Amino acid sequence: MKVAVRAPLDVTGPLGNGFAFRLIAEKQNQDYWRNFGSEEHTLLAPSLQWYGEQASFLISYADYRYDIPYDRGTAFIDGKPIDIGYKDRLDDKANHAWGHNKTLNAHYDWQFNDEWRTRLTLGWNQRRYDNNEVRVTAVNASSGVVTRRADANRGFNHKTKYLSWDLLGNPEILGMQHALVVGTDYEMNQTYRAHQYQGQGQPPVQLFHA
Repeated sequence: MKVAVRAPLDVTGPLGNGFAFRLIAEKQNQDYWRNFGSEEHTLLAPSLQWYGEQASFLISYADYRYDIPYDRGTAFIDGKPIDIGYKDRLDDKANHAWGHNKTLNAHYDWQFNDEWRTRLTLGWNQRRYDNNEVRVTAVNASSGVVTRRADANRGFNHKTKYLSWDLLGNPEILGMQHALVVGTDYEMNQTYRAHQYQGQGQPPVQLFHA
């Protein structure tokens, strides 16, 4: 029997003086669709927006945590998948990935007139995760014996910083309406992986019957 629990929340409302807010939250815990494993995640995403006569502003944040199966799929022999159920996994219950994603976005718009406006955008994102991987290295389709190797990654950390300025217009030139964008942007990406482990081959195990 598969079990799934999901609790979403989405609330939006005015705060007065041109301000409005939105809060999105969700928690989910459900069994994986194959024969073992579970999927868990938690999302919290507040945002604040303001509208004036010529200007508008939006800032939003998202915090996402997860723990999900790291499914290595099935095995192929002579170009064909081995003859087991499509829900049967050849890896291990230890196979999973868990992490934490954080995203911050903000933009400010100023309307010069009906044709021209400018926008300043800032963005920041961080992805951190760890995972276990039990890889299948050999399969004996006749006996159902599988050989595997245990690998893992620890301390993966990726950051992105983004800044852009744009001038946007919809002028009429030579009797035609144009959509023009002029701008510049800056982006910096940083990636760090603290540890990468590669295990030795494990003793063969019988996972299915041919």
